[in-house]
Amino acid sequence: MNKKLALYAVPLLALSLAACSTDKDEKKEETKVEEPASDTTNDSSSSSSSTDSSKDDSSTNEKVAEQPYKKMDLDVEYDKGDYTFEYEKKSNGDVAEIEDERDNTKKTGDEALGELQPIVEKFTFDQNSSDEEVKKQIMDNIKIDDNYKSIKLEVKFDDGKEKEYKFVK
Repeated sequence: MNKKLALYAVPLLALSLAACSTDKDEKKEETKVEEPASDTTNDSSSSSSSTDSSKDDSSTNEKVAEQPYKKMDLDVEYDKGDYTFEYEKKSNGDVAEIEDERDNTKKTGDEALGELQPIVEKFTFDQNSSDEEVKKQIMDNIKIDDNYKSIKLEVKFDDGKEKEYKFVK
């Protein structure tokens, strides 16, 4: 009986340790400021195992780290109804909601979060970005029909400042 237990326990323990070490590596990458390439020699085992995935992970982490948004509300007005979304970063997890009055759909929870998170992660604008840059990023990353009447984006930044962008066609 002890042999069977050991047979199952050893692989589970190995997986648990591997999962823990991966989480620590990712947390280090998230908090680390870009440093020269010579920093990769600190731990040869982690650098060799994460070399392939570090390019994807670090670029994603950099985008997330660059995002100074605490909350976003977007309203795109059309003749036949509005498309709206709300996205908010909270300490216990991000919250999202999407509503499209044109086809009477509403998404909340994980479904809305799964759709909005990749979009928000692509945004790179900040408080100092021009209105034209903000509009370009909205148009490039959100499927907005050409027949929109207006676009209104309200952003609350991490430092508490709020900014409103409005684009009328």
